[in-house]
Amino acid sequence: MINNRLVNICLVSTALLSIILVVFPQFDITISNIFYSKKQGFIYRDNIVVIAFFKSIPLLTKTFSFICVCYLAFMVFKHHNIKKIISSAFLYLLITVAIGPGITVNYALKENFGRARPKTITEFNGNKEFSRAFAISDQCSHNCSFSSGHAAMGYYFTAISYVTSAIYFQRIYLAGIFFGSLVGLSRIIMGGHFLSDVVVSCFIILLVNHLTYILWQKIKLKYKK
Repeated sequence: MINNRLVNICLVSTALLSIILVVFPQFDITISNIFYSKKQGFIYRDNIVVIAFFKSIPLLTKTFSFICVCYLAFMVFKHHNIKKIISSAFLYLLITVAIGPGITVNYALKENFGRARPKTITEFNGNKEFSRAFAISDQCSHNCSFSSGHAAMGYYFTAISYVTSAIYFQRIYLAGIFFGSLVGLSRIIMGGHFLSDVVVSCFIILLVNHLTYILWQKIKLKYKK
């Protein structure tokens, strides 16, 4: 069984924090300003640890997705059994990574809201205008700030907790949130994202992972009948 109480607490917490950051957008500027200097720009943007987090996510995404696809392909050729494929944890993991970080964050949000990244806005010596989370802007045309794709993929690893033993659910779930938060922090430090970009990505991914799991369980029960 999954820890519904933990999931609900995390969902409510990130939803409330997202609302606060939308209502009070100045918090985004305040947090980003901690890592900014007028002389140096974003001070730690070239830090080796920060860069490591930034570069690790694309590699992890491709590797993880490749493993899921290969395993499912193996099952198709070996078993030719739709029930086994539907019941595979790798199917759940592949669907969630496609819906959450893929379609919802990197396509629906990043390509349509047009939010300028912190390092490009006038408050941080750029030439773009700041806009709050969920506000549609014309300051960016492609791969924009809202919301964070890197953080979304970091938080995505909470999905693994849904397909492992129940006794490890809480540890893996919290580890996924911790990892996603570190990735998100690295992007804020680099001037690539605002705090709200990270928090909204967290909420979206946790919600997608949970709802997809519920739907997956219902479909599995249907095929068992």
